[in-house]
Order: sequence, then C-alpha cells, then structure tokens
Amino acid sequence: NVSNGFDLNKISVEYKAYLGDKVLNDGDMVHENEYVKYVAKIKNNSENNAENLNVISSVPEGTVFVELKTEELTQDDYQNHIYDECKLTEYADVKEFSKNVSINAGEEKEIYFYVRVNDLEDGITAKEIKSNIKVNNGENEKVYSELTNMVNSADITVRVNAWETKRNLNVWLYQITVTNKKDEEIKNVKV
Repeated sequence: NVSNGFDLNKISVEYKAYLGDKVLNDGDMVHENEYVKYVAKIKNNSENNAENLNVISSVPEGTVFVELKTEELTQDDYQNHIYDECKLTEYADVKEFSKNVSINAGEEKEIYFYVRVNDLEDGITAKEIKSNIKVNNGENEKVYSELTNMVNSADITVRVNAWETKRNLNVWLYQITVTNKKDEEIKNVKV
C-alpha cells in the first residue's frame, strides 16, 4: 500500500452514519424517506504530509445521494414569495461520493455526505443498506470500513429538515413532511 512514497497503512479512517444527531451502529434501523449522514474522519498518522488522497464512499443501494445548496435569493424570488434559499437536490445516478484531500502529518480531516432512504419495493418489509469507504493514492487503494443498516417499512413517515439560512445565521428554516404509506386513511395522527 505504498504509492508515491506514501503508505496508506499510515491513514486511519473513522466512518460513521448518523440519523439526526444519533450515531447509527451496524444493524441499526432506519425508515423509508429518512436522511442519513455519512461522516468520515481521515487521519494521517505518519510524519509525512499525505497529498492528493482520493477518499471514496459508496452511496448505499436503496438510497439516493442528496446535496444541499444554499443560493442567494433574488428580488424575483421575494416578489414570488420564495424565501427558501436552501435547495435540496437528489442525484439518483450518483453511486459514489469522492473527495480529494491532502492531510498534513498528524492531522485529521472530516468529510461527509447525505442520502435519502428510498421507499421499499411493494411486498418488501425490510432491506439492508451498506456503505463502504476506501482511500486511494495513485495506483494503490485500501478499503477501511463498511457500515450496514436495516431499512424497515413504516405506516407513516415523518421527515424533518432544518437548515440555517445563509443570509441570517440565527434563522433556521424547517420543513416537515408527513406521508401516509398505507392504502387507507390513518386518523388522529399527531405531529
């Protein structure tokens, strides 16, 4: 695992999945339409700087890669009563998240990405989702970790998104989406 004079065995990676602020352990449950954040802390344990490391995380099958973009609102937006400067965009064709990083000796960098858990197919009540992380430096590559979680179906899904606005850092935008997953009406739902 030596490439360009750098030993990938001198890199350590801590890879975790989060549902909100809760760390998901291997095998923990998530539900359809929830957002999962994958976080990798990459540490250079050597005495040399690590240049141009490509950190690659797989987007789990059964999820879709999600990117949050903050945009400046225009006068037209305000006139059309569009006040949401945070745009959530899904990229179904993205199967890997990669980031090129350089890490000084003894230092650590953190990278992260989000996915939304897809609906389960008809008749399926549970499914595994897996993500792994690897680092390459030129021709050599090392897989560091794999996370596995279970997706379970739910009668109702509640999705809460929160974003701090770019224009006023003490203002938060919240979006709550409640979805009935059953073929019949559900009554007395409290959110």
